[in-house]
Amino acid sequence: MAHDQIAAILKRQTEDGVPNISEAEIGRELGLSATEVSNALQEMAREGHVSRTSDGNWGLTPAAAMHTSARPDPKEPRQG
Repeated sequence: MAHDQIAAILKRQTEDGVPNISEAEIGRELGLSATEVSNALQEMAREGHVSRTSDGNWGLTPAAAMHTSARPDPKEPRQG
């Protein structure tokens, strides 16, 4: 379940134009530790759902992005 939630946060990050969101920030939003998020991201990378971008951040692969809905930001209402 955390994989889907992490993917949805990464999708929101991309849609909102946020260049980076840390494992700690994702963890705070989901109630997980940064280590749990990091481990999940590494597992998701092995499965081909995420990859490191050229600047070292995590991002969804194109195939995963097509099948993921963005998670609403808990701090502000989504526009559109």
